[in-house]
Amino acid sequence: MPEMSRLNRLVWGSVWTPVLWAAGVGIGLVSGFAILKLNLLLAIPSTVVWVYLGLRRPRAFGIAGALVGLGIEWLWLLATAETVCLLSQPPVCGWSLPYGPSWSSDPNAWSTLQLTLTAAAVVLLVAGVVLTVQLAWRRRTRQLLFR
Repeated sequence: MPEMSRLNRLVWGSVWTPVLWAAGVGIGLVSGFAILKLNLLLAIPSTVVWVYLGLRRPRAFGIAGALVGLGIEWLWLLATAETVCLLSQPPVCGWSLPYGPSWSSDPNAWSTLQLTLTAAAVVLLVAGVVLTVQLAWRRRTRQLLFR
């Protein structure tokens, strides 16, 4: 009976791994949009979903996909974000994303925040890609042992 279990893991693990990773990408895209565009408090339920992804087997594939999705979504949102200033006295400026540096009316503060968040998004994306490649490599070498 243990041999059947090993066979099931080999067959179904190969099928569910890409599905879990793709689900992670989708969850990362949705949570990235929700956090930056809707409400920062949506980070709480997003974290719960991410923890659930991390508990699914094969472990960490969902998290790797979610990091990739989150990084892609934040890069897209930040690349399309802009500072909007109304020509009034004094000029009133705002950021096209709902959360900007409220402590300053200086448009340079928004640019600094945008660059900082873009750097964080690149780090998240790179971490997700590196984790994905590392997990895929480990999984491939383990599957070769079963053949």
